[in-house]
Amino acid sequence: GTFRADKKYTARVTGDKGTAESGGGDYNGLVRAIAGFFRDGNPPVSAEETINLVAFMEAAEESKKHDGKEVTIAEVMKKA
Repeated sequence: GTFRADKKYTARVTGDKGTAESGGGDYNGLVRAIAGFFRDGNPPVSAEETINLVAFMEAAEESKKHDGKEVTIAEVMKKA
């Protein structure tokens, strides 16, 4: 996937399942999800999705360290 952000604090993430764009600072959904988690103990995001998100961020960091070289999530997962 790719992540792009602009100075208005909006972000667009594109991956194999499509594109998502932030609303630019509306955290209401996040706060509701966190509150629900504390109420019922059910995480709003699966462990698999969490692992994929962390791998995506790690791949981005690795790419940044190497002047924008492409780094795949599969490469990151293999190292882990």
